[in-house]
Parts: sequence; structure tokens; C-alpha cells
Amino acid sequence: MSKFEIKKYYSEMLREQDLNSPHRYLVNGFLVNEGDIVLDVGSAEGIFVLDVIELATHVYIFEPDEKWIAPLKATCDPWKDKITIVNQYVSDSDTDTSLRLDTYCKDFISHINFIKMDVEGTESRVISGAKKILALNEKIILTICTYHNQSDYEEFRDIFQKLHFSIEHSDGFMIFYNDRMFAEPYLRRGLLRAKRNEI
Repeated sequence: MSKFEIKKYYSEMLREQDLNSPHRYLVNGFLVNEGDIVLDVGSAEGIFVLDVIELATHVYIFEPDEKWIAPLKATCDPWKDKITIVNQYVSDSDTDTSLRLDTYCKDFISHINFIKMDVEGTESRVISGAKKILALNEKIILTICTYHNQSDYEEFRDIFQKLHFSIEHSDGFMIFYNDRMFAEPYLRRGLLRAKRNEI
């Protein structure tokens, strides 16, 4: 990228995380706290990691796109002792090219505090591959992109309500014109946020 392209891309990333953006990951009540173990599923350039790394005990970055791995390593180098970069797809099966969160996290499965998920429309598969994580963690927060597919917000809302999570959506709406199935209603919720209800 040219310097101009980098500046433009970075400006767009910052705009996505503006307080009023429907794509903002972190808001009051849905924050990474000091000492948390965090899963960043679909990291891309790593802007979310930079927001939370000072608080987290460890962040596991899952990014399948090879083009982001060298930039992520460079970005994360100052915190390399508390960041693990996993260059694989996260899904609902374990194959040569994909893994389930339940499988990868088996040694610390009940200690996960926060999951951020932005995987270009395959979020439902990631959720299916994280059933043990969702069942075993009494205090866990998730922030999940819901604008890639028409029915994602409603589908994920129903899943997490059945699991006794409190649900919120981000403010405002998004138009995702990259969806080949683009149809009415054109406005979609950007994110679903879920937090385990205290029992």
C-alpha cells in the first residue's frame, strides 16, 4: 500500500470504532477487563488487539488470511509475550485448514473472558465450534458481527437467549452491499453483544 492508502485505511478503521458506529466492538458493559483472556477471531489488521492488549493477560489472534500475518507480527511485536497468532480458519470442524475454538482452547477452555468475532459471514460456524466454551464459562462476553448475512442478528440472538445470555445490539444500522443475496430489508444490525446472565 502507498502511504496515502495506509492513511485512508487507518482512518476508516478508526471511524468503524467511533462511539456512534454500528461496528464498534467495545462499549460500557461489554469491555475487556484487566487480566482477561481474549480471543480475537478474524483479526485482519489487529486494531481490536491494540485497544485491549494493555488490559488482557493474553490475546489469541485467529487470522486465516496470509497477507495479514507479517503485519500482525510487526504490530504485535512489543507485546509478543502475551499474544499468540494462529494462521487458520476458525469453523465448526477440525481439518488441515480449519479448527474449532473448543479444540484449540481445550487447555484453558474455562478461563476465556472475551470473544470478538468478525469472520466475513461465517460467524455461525465459529459459534457452533465453541459450544463447550460457551457452556463452561460463567462470565464471558462476546461481540459478534451480524451484518454479513441477512438473518445473522436474529439467529444469533435466539441462540444466545437460549443459553441464558443478556443480549444487546450496536446502535444504528449498516448496509452491506457486498452480500450477493442483498435484499430487503437493506439495513442490518452491525453487532450483537452477549454476556452471560448471573444466576
